[in-house]
Amino acid sequence: MAGRTVLDHLVEDGVITECVHVPNAEIIEISRIASHKSPKAAMRYVRTAGHRLHEAVDKLPAIGTLG
Repeated sequence: MAGRTVLDHLVEDGVITECVHVPNAEIIEISRIASHKSPKAAMRYVRTAGHRLHEAVDKLPAIGTLG
């Protein structure tokens, strides 16, 4: 979009990323809030914080040894 600054994009990136991690949030709703034409457009802004990745791995069931 013409007239948008780098700061505008950084704010959008941060807001969308945080919205994705709200319990029961749907990417379709988030993309509509961000005025994107499709969820795919919103997904390019999504970043996952390292601690969230660790939390997700911790929730996985334990894997037994193979043998």
